[in-house]
Amino acid sequence: MAAGSEARVSVIVCTRDRPSDLDACLQALARVPGIHDVVVIDSASEPPCEDVVQRHMGSVEQLSYVRVSQGGLSIARNAGVAATSGEILAFIDDDALADPGWASEIRAALTPPRAGGVGGRCRPLFGGSRPRWLSDRLLCWAGITHFGDRPRQARSTADYPYGANMAFTRAALEAAGPFDPRRGAGGSGDVAGEDTDICARVRTAGYEVWLWPSAIVDHKVHPSRLHRRYYLHRTWWNGAGRARNDATAALTLRILTATPVYLALIAVRRDWYYAFRTVECLSYVTHVVKFTAQRMLPGR
Repeated sequence: MAAGSEARVSVIVCTRDRPSDLDACLQALARVPGIHDVVVIDSASEPPCEDVVQRHMGSVEQLSYVRVSQGGLSIARNAGVAATSGEILAFIDDDALADPGWASEIRAALTPPRAGGVGGRCRPLFGGSRPRWLSDRLLCWAGITHFGDRPRQARSTADYPYGANMAFTRAALEAAGPFDPRRGAGGSGDVAGEDTDICARVRTAGYEVWLWPSAIVDHKVHPSRLHRRYYLHRTWWNGAGRARNDATAALTLRILTATPVYLALIAVRRDWYYAFRTVECLSYVTHVVKFTAQRMLPGR
């Protein structure tokens, strides 16, 4: 069956060591009509979270539980793809709460013939008082979207959906290949960007990726993400990941050009967003130099 108005939506929830968040996520999914099946992929939680899933077996449509012993978000996502049967594969984080219209909006977004992927809106659900310095732009590193109110195609990496609320047709994922196990939290390479990488490969395979603001989840901004040290760590990690997996001469030139601009904007705008963008750039340059030196060492 092709993706469209009658396509079956399978939901994949990857979780690790967050049983209370998972419980709330499943409660919300129980109120979402139009879902064919839901699978929870337990990514090596200790202790396992099967008991949380069991509590929702009577309320969530065709709910199942799969435990994988090896950690890694991409490994868990691939296990979820293998464990479901729908023509549309919808991914939601365990700390996100789906709006009742979520599944129907995802299905509507993936109706066009070449639409292979879609990213929905992630609204912030703060786990504490929001500090004044935490701007909407900074929240992008906490998994909160900022792409406007009208549907449109994602045409660059800056537009690509967040893994907390994204979906693909099975045909598009099969054409793009599996999620890269080197990427994603806990992966073998332990670098970010598994969601960006899969969106790029879906587009390379000839499919469109859409941003669909009416496919809504409320994404928790945990207390740890209300402190500057989280954004310092996250942006440094992002820079290192891009240097390891995406470095090109053109990208390096763009980042070298952007760095002094961000430094100037810190003084002009007084927005921490530009400070952390500078950290990301400096991390990228530092790791490009580091990885280049390693490759040049004898025996490498």
